Amino acid sequence: MIYTTNFSKFGCKAKSLIPQILTVLMFSVPLFNLKAQNNNTFTIFAGYTGSFNSEEHHYTTSYGGMTSLAFDMPVYKGLSFMPEAGFDFRAVDAVHGYEMQWLFVLRASVAYTFKLPKVNLSLLTGPRMNLSLANTEVMFVGGYSADYNRISAGWQFGLGITYKRMVFRGTFALPLSDYSHYYYEGGKGYKVNMYEVSVGYCFSASR
Repeated sequence: MIYTTNFSKFGCKAKSLIPQILTVLMFSVPLFNLKAQNNNTFTIFAGYTGSFNSEEHHYTTSYGGMTSLAFDMPVYKGLSFMPEAGFDFRAVDAVHGYEMQWLFVLRASVAYTFKLPKVNLSLLTGPRMNLSLANTEVMFVGGYSADYNRISAGWQFGLGITYKRMVFRGTFALPLSDYSHYYYEGGKGYKVNMYEVSVGYCFSASR
């Protein structure tokens, strides 16, 4: 009986780490392909980011800015890997105005690009891992409080349009793990959906 209970707890903890482990693995695997291509590119992104969740009677939103650096590594024809690292800074609805939150974000996307006459159209998907740089308590509108989880993960889908060296991109991330937890109802966690609209500038990484 005791052995079964401990194993169950271990299994729950291991299960909660799966999204984060997958993100790190997908982020690192493409690095082994660096020397295989001579047309790798960097893209610097900046734009608008936000999030929302709607669970039971609670509805919270956030909005702010983001910046990131992506490394696009072609693999085969229109298929490529795109590891990306950056920062999100967002304002979260709170009782006394807004609380600021800072995130360090890692992404590892697989993209397929369609070459059109004047632009390139890219579809991308992959995991996203958020590392909260300030694990602070927030008192939300409605009188309930919550605490950010240090690490959370999601799975994002996106669409990008490239014109010459300019990249216009929109993404939406579905949650894979709890983003925060309440201080009541036994510390119940809640998930958030994240979205972004950004503009990037692309330049070659080739020698």
